Amino acid sequence: MFSCWNIQFFNRKDPTFPLSKKMNTCVSFSRPQIADHCEVNLTDGNAVLTIPEVVEFSRKQISNWNNKTSIFTNFWPVNKKKLTSNTMKIVEKIQMAFPKITFSLTLHSNDLKDQNVMDALLNKTWKKVTVDGGELKADDLDKIMGMDNSNKNFVFKNTKFPTNYRHKNAFNFASIEYDDALWVQSDDLLTVTNKQVVRLGRTALKSQDLNLLLKTWHRSPHDIFDILTIRNNTNELNMEETFKDLVTLTVDWRRKHHHSVYLRTDNSNNHRDLPDLTVNISGRNIQMSAHNYDEWLDEPRILKTLIRKKSLEDELVTLDEGSVRRDEIIAEIENVLAQLTIDQIYFEDGKAKTEMTKLAATYMITLYYRTFRAQRGV
Repeated sequence: MFSCWNIQFFNRKDPTFPLSKKMNTCVSFSRPQIADHCEVNLTDGNAVLTIPEVVEFSRKQISNWNNKTSIFTNFWPVNKKKLTSNTMKIVEKIQMAFPKITFSLTLHSNDLKDQNVMDALLNKTWKKVTVDGGELKADDLDKIMGMDNSNKNFVFKNTKFPTNYRHKNAFNFASIEYDDALWVQSDDLLTVTNKQVVRLGRTALKSQDLNLLLKTWHRSPHDIFDILTIRNNTNELNMEETFKDLVTLTVDWRRKHHHSVYLRTDNSNNHRDLPDLTVNISGRNIQMSAHNYDEWLDEPRILKTLIRKKSLEDELVTLDEGSVRRDEIIAEIENVLAQLTIDQIYFEDGKAKTEMTKLAATYMITLYYRTFRAQRGV
């Protein structure tokens, strides 16, 4: 049996949600609790509805609640249809008791066929929705994509997507994770905007696809994502193609299959909160992290110098031989190269490289844990 204070939020005058007389007496003397998050899990064999450290309801309790009597009596075998319906009704009542409470929902792909579930997805505010397991149908996915998901964090894990699935709103979520992302194409990624975290599992993206995404990030007037991760990309990446026509600073980790590359937005773009990007590539795994570099690092300053160098070189090719401006630019480029030499920057195939400094290494480790915490929150 739950402790008295654990069920205090049912002590309401609502006649459709009563407790037993004994429970009401206990609750009236209990210490008030603040419930801020409620977890609904239709795939759990035991608990279905949980407010961590406050209360937990089993499948049997929810299935046999009839909206008129205490949920602590008259337990019978679980009825799946009634379980889902009653769960959503109880969610409504919790939301009435705690207007600021947030909800997360975990369900199986088969649950998407239940109209009660689809109605709940449409009409309720879920902080996080996880679809765990099974083969997804295009019709069910279309219904989800057609909803307003701009404030929802969605996770599709252990699922299989239709091979040729496409939808214009496939990335229209606050944050999104697709464990099976073989269907994702470069055009899909270009629709990403103002997302906290985008996580993709198995993908079939090519170097040209990532190059297009990076160029879009570079020239975008607004932030696109905080973090974008790709696990187990099926195609080998060509570093030259991936970063073609982009000003980059590659950090040499002295590891054959690991690359860390810094990028920065166009200096004329003043609308970005996160103007810097670190791209870590390790084998077939890719992680992109956008942020605002701390100025005490050498790398951001060096990257600005490289961007200046590229700007001068672009202007130089437009000038005629013997012009005064041409001589001025050549002199300025020489000064820039001298500064880069002092910063121990060297060039391979036209791309700037440097060895990892201790300060930058510490920052990268800090960034890794920041990224890891952000991913766990989705």
